[in-house]
Amino acid sequence: MLKCNKLLSRSMLIFLILVIGFQVSGLSRSKAYIAGPDPIGTWETPDPLDAVMDVIVNGTLAYLAIDGFGLQILNLTDPTNPTPRGSHLITGAIKCIAASFANDRVYISAGSTLHIINSTDPDSPSEITTHNMGATVYGIAANYPYIYVGAYNDSFKVANETHGVMVEALTSPTPWIPDSFWCYQVVYSGNYVYAAGYDKGVIVFNVTNPYSPALVGFEFLAADIYSIAHLGGNRVVAGGSAGYIAIVDVSNASDPTKTGEVDTDGGDIVDIATFNTYAICADSTYGIVTIGCSGSSPSELARLAPTMYGYGTDTDGMYVYGACGTWDFHIWPYSDAISGSLFDIPGFSVLFAMIALLGIILYMKLKRT
Repeated sequence: MLKCNKLLSRSMLIFLILVIGFQVSGLSRSKAYIAGPDPIGTWETPDPLDAVMDVIVNGTLAYLAIDGFGLQILNLTDPTNPTPRGSHLITGAIKCIAASFANDRVYISAGSTLHIINSTDPDSPSEITTHNMGATVYGIAANYPYIYVGAYNDSFKVANETHGVMVEALTSPTPWIPDSFWCYQVVYSGNYVYAAGYDKGVIVFNVTNPYSPALVGFEFLAADIYSIAHLGGNRVVAGGSAGYIAIVDVSNASDPTKTGEVDTDGGDIVDIATFNTYAICADSTYGIVTIGCSGSSPSELARLAPTMYGYGTDTDGMYVYGACGTWDFHIWPYSDAISGSLFDIPGFSVLFAMIALLGIILYMKLKRT
């Protein structure tokens, strides 16, 4: 009996150490997650060191930006079995991809270089030209022949496909907005470009005259912002550090206003794709996260791959596509993304604390026996 009590005491002590460790390290979350569904389709890079950083889908073709390789086009006719089509080698640290499919153009960033690729023949894409943007390119939005670029510490730039970086009209030859605004992702809509502005939140640029763009407004948010997407109408959704996501009303371009926010307690939100009132977010720590945006405030719905990294994502309303770094490229049914695999446990941290307290009491009693 004494040996049994000692064994039980030791087991309880180990349990208590684990519980306290969870509390101290912050691993006890206020939310718990059912394991997300397995993807129905997967494509693995030939080299395990290559990382799928971003994806954009057009019909039955997926265009992957792969760090360590370049552009890879996949056939998605059978989404359960993506197969390779054409490819194009690109050197440099690849971050993002964009396209103007009406003009057969694909744009990929590699460090500070913007690559413009002819995608007319998906079996044989070819490079048209390159432009040095002067800073690492984290975001691209296309309005052919103009290309809007989030150029990190060099702020926001506009390029012309033929002439490269354009100067500001009637001013100095400095080819960027003359403000200390760092830009990551950008999205174009109408006469405006909305940028993920790091510590400045959401930034609004008027590009009515692309040769002389103007910074017209910005909205500070509660986290550093890395990603942005258009929700339709006068709303954008922005993602940032530690799983922060916010909806911003941009109906007044000079005074954008946050309407709601959510903290998913995850990794950095580095890419967002939208469809209807849903935002599919690439979480750099926890894979693909779905956010409901039907109201003024966003709400977390599901996590498709909480054991994978998420660097880029896209959706067409039928499937969700994930660029998961060295975890390769994956496809899920869109219905899995919006059905929800998340549940809340109210007072989850308090529950852990109560278990710890009861464990200590039990341990002390066992020790006295």
